[in-house]
Amino acid sequence: MSKSAAMAVSAPNTPNADIPQVRYSLVDHQNKLIPGSSHKADGVFYYNRRSPKSIPSVHMVVKAKVESTMEKILDKTKGQLLDYVNAIWTEQPTRTFTPILYVHDEIITLFVSTRGPWYRIELGRICYTDNYPSILTVESILTSLLRLWFIVTLPANRFGHFCDIDTKSSYIQFGRPDTSIKLANAILTSSKDPNTLPLRSRIQRIVIPRSRLAYLFDTMYKAKRAVLKLSWTPVKRLPESAVYDILHQTGVEGVPEVYDSGPIKADFFGYRLEYIILEHCGQPLESYVVEYRKRGVPDSEIHKNVSQFIRQISNCLVQARARGVLHRDISDGNVAVRNGQAKVIDWGYAKIIESNSSGAIGIDPAIADKVAQQWGFDKAAVFENEDIWDPRTGTMLFMSIPVLFGLPKRGLFDDTESLFYVVLRAFATSEDCCSFKYYTTKNLALTRVGILGIESGYLGLFNVKRFWSPPRDY
Repeated sequence: MSKSAAMAVSAPNTPNADIPQVRYSLVDHQNKLIPGSSHKADGVFYYNRRSPKSIPSVHMVVKAKVESTMEKILDKTKGQLLDYVNAIWTEQPTRTFTPILYVHDEIITLFVSTRGPWYRIELGRICYTDNYPSILTVESILTSLLRLWFIVTLPANRFGHFCDIDTKSSYIQFGRPDTSIKLANAILTSSKDPNTLPLRSRIQRIVIPRSRLAYLFDTMYKAKRAVLKLSWTPVKRLPESAVYDILHQTGVEGVPEVYDSGPIKADFFGYRLEYIILEHCGQPLESYVVEYRKRGVPDSEIHKNVSQFIRQISNCLVQARARGVLHRDISDGNVAVRNGQAKVIDWGYAKIIESNSSGAIGIDPAIADKVAQQWGFDKAAVFENEDIWDPRTGTMLFMSIPVLFGLPKRGLFDDTESLFYVVLRAFATSEDCCSFKYYTTKNLALTRVGILGIESGYLGLFNVKRFWSPPRDY
């Protein structure tokens, strides 16, 4: 039996009704790119019912090498396997893990990449090279092929996704079978009703599989424009839904309304997955300025409106801090404007600060205890871990100078300084300036110290016209 013949071994001779149906189609990509990506592969398993055949419909990549030891495989190909994994994670928001089949020498190995660790499962030998193989050898090959058969008959929601995506459905619905179950189910459906959300279009964000990760969709919820957010968070970090709970319970203004939210995975290899359906808050501040200039709106009116937005955002940040919440990621994408109202969005990097007998201003510990219990996290461990992340949290180009220098503990002034850079970026005539070029954190900090020291000329060094300046009370 040759190697190719071994791969063609069929299932045992059992009645058709007992044979699970293969759910995927294997396509050769040795000489052509996987559509929608820059990668080739020896083979790709695609979902049968999803079209077109491109990177969003890839179930599993097959890579083949002639190697003799596992150590050589990892040394030579780990980077390439990571490329496949990253490409799939980026384009498939419902992923829980990514499988890759690796065929090397006479063995087939299954690699499984989760949000946390990688796992390696040896499926076994798939061929023999002897002229007269033993019965044991043939049986071992059959066992390996049956293991492979089992994998390719599993539905997507049991192997790699939190719902079955092998459908032509364009709506998603979240719910719980009964009130005793805390985790939500997600179902893709073709039925349009008030409880389903159309997956209209992705709001593109950078996807990094080994850290916090959020997929966003522009959608509709009960006739209102909304954003669906699928958020992966390490279990030792704060759930974003818990932050919104606190903000709304304590009456903070200028934050998105949350229509629905809930956990999908409580602890999946060290990560939790939650869904949040939020009010759509409009466009980033920079897009607002660009759009209104194109419309021919006088700069004086734009400046007046933006001054009002600055007050609204500052008021939101001050109120949130007084209630014990610090945002920590004020950036150009997290200040949104709609219908004359500015709001602070994306509270996924926020931290909670409790009040105490020493006079620290923050949230009532009783409220924090209740939220931690509701969202199933260890309050002491999570709060301590968020303190550790203070110097490393946020978007580099908008971090305050002290944080860029390594400030161990963040405060409200750091968020307001970040807002200052957001406004400068919105009015900059070009992003090609030293003020928004990132080399290292300390170099960027030193550059800004020097620029802001030039009181009469710093706006020009941010590529902002000199006739505009921030409001005096900012």
